[in-house]
Amino acid sequence: MRVKEAVSDESSIIRRCLKGDVEAYGRLVDRYSARVINVALMMVGDRHEAEDIAQDAFIRAFRGLAGFKGRARFSSWLHQIALNLCRDHLKKRARAGGPVPPTTTTLPPPPSTTTTTRPPASTTTTTRPPASTTTTTLPLTTTTTRPPTTTTTGPPVTTTTTTRPPSTSTSSSTTSTTRPATPTTTLPSVSFSRQVQPIFTANCAFPACHTGPAIQKGLDLTTAVTSYASLVNRPSAECPSVFRANPRFPGTSYVIWKLEGAGACFGGSQMPLGGVLAPSDIETIRQWILAGAPNN
Repeated sequence: MRVKEAVSDESSIIRRCLKGDVEAYGRLVDRYSARVINVALMMVGDRHEAEDIAQDAFIRAFRGLAGFKGRARFSSWLHQIALNLCRDHLKKRARAGGPVPPTTTTLPPPPSTTTTTRPPASTTTTTRPPASTTTTTLPLTTTTTRPPTTTTTGPPVTTTTTTRPPSTSTSSSTTSTTRPATPTTTLPSVSFSRQVQPIFTANCAFPACHTGPAIQKGLDLTTAVTSYASLVNRPSAECPSVFRANPRFPGTSYVIWKLEGAGACFGGSQMPLGGVLAPSDIETIRQWILAGAPNN
């Protein structure tokens, strides 16, 4: 009886989600998030990666609700999505040369237990005679001392002094070449509310990710106000020593590492989950941080 009630409750919540009720989907996230994270953790062996995979699973389930036929329970369908994402993640990790969690499959024992011991191969050691070392002694350097130079004093030489007219002294004035001042490049002003926030809204502000009742890792990208407060000079959850948005230093801003999928202490999956942000969008965010991450 309880199973039927649970299925009926799920169906009711899904109908509300299809009508655009984000809070209703948040109930499903609260109900199953711990279970999905544990499944992913057993598969990939890393807590941050498991949390990212769980987020991706909930996002894909939310986007695919219209195609959910209800032949199985929502939890079973969600569980299968998470397993498929884990398998894809492990394949990517293996191609990149990363560690793959060991399998728990027990192989049957070999049919024969006969051990064949081969005699040790004889080892022939050939000792070569030491090479003779020839020492060549170079002759000493001979220093030749020349006799002192003899100075011969002849009769006095009549010196004719020719007085030349005074030379005209030309004062060469130092020419100071003034180079034109290097033009200061002014970075184009990037508006956070008009240019940066729409990127987050379109790609990252999904239920069970960075908006709604189940905001992940304290990064709320719902509005420009919550996004700015969650990004600028705020330590990242994965790498607390690094700010999410470090004003004037995009190269040490964790949000850039997360969007590019690489960084000094980058962990988990690339953002946004299930896709890759356009290079032009990443550059817009980079220029905003480079300009000092203004709240404009």
